[in-house]
Amino acid sequence: MKSGIGYSVLDIGAPRQRPRPNTNTQYPISAASLSQTLAPSPSRPLASTPLRILSLHRRVCNLISEQGDVVALVHPTVGNGPFHIVLARPASFAGLKVGGRVQWRGDSLAFGRFSVDLAGARAWNPALPQTHTPITADAWNALRAADLSGFANLTGLTAERALQGAEYLLAGLRAGRESDIARGTELLAGLGPGLTPAGDDFLLGFMARIWLEPALLPAAWTAPDLCQHIAQTAAPRTTRLSRAWLIHAARGHFAEPWHDLVTALAANDKSAILHAGARILRIGATSGRDAMTGFLTAGIG
Repeated sequence: MKSGIGYSVLDIGAPRQRPRPNTNTQYPISAASLSQTLAPSPSRPLASTPLRILSLHRRVCNLISEQGDVVALVHPTVGNGPFHIVLARPASFAGLKVGGRVQWRGDSLAFGRFSVDLAGARAWNPALPQTHTPITADAWNALRAADLSGFANLTGLTAERALQGAEYLLAGLRAGRESDIARGTELLAGLGPGLTPAGDDFLLGFMARIWLEPALLPAAWTAPDLCQHIAQTAAPRTTRLSRAWLIHAARGHFAEPWHDLVTALAANDKSAILHAGARILRIGATSGRDAMTGFLTAGIG
């Protein structure tokens, strides 16, 4: 029945349907920063390379090129990394699909309903800071006070293999035996579940310590050579995302929390050490803990 004012009495109190959003409308967002490794140059023509979506997570969208180079679009809370583009504000990656194409043209990325403006992004240097004074025993003790449980997600023979790999690495480092380093890396590479397996996280932390304290190395070795050897051995044995982290670690490139930790250790600032260490431990489900275990293991004398 229609009333005199032009609508049915049955419409009174009925919920009105909201217009559906136009999913074809692009969602523009600016980037706050990006790794210097992603800045266009003759040796890094990534901006002209076709990209696809590798994996999607609540705060991260990983992209990959045809050559296997990884680019990560991340929320501000994730922070800077060796291949990160940090968005100026959080964004939902809902509606995007793994395998979807991404266009990187000049100062912008476009895919799906997203358009990311890179023009005003600050370039961030992923190279681990250099320390010019030895780190004190007090500083190391402050870090060891953190609650660590590396390889906690590994059980049975997998856990045994992880511990054996760690022992080979440490023995090779002490004795200067490349064969032990290679064997330890082979045992750890790709070991465990996930996009960045526990064994690889351990290797990343191990390399971070080598870059921080090259004095741990035998006289004939250098941090770049040893870390390159580890990364080259591990790369064909693990996931594409984990491979990217290890290749960058071999170049001395690490995520921002590791930079903060090195700075805090060098300053012997116990509060900052605990804060930076806790931030690393919160990375992933167990990735941060496994990486910290590798970091501390490399320093066992």
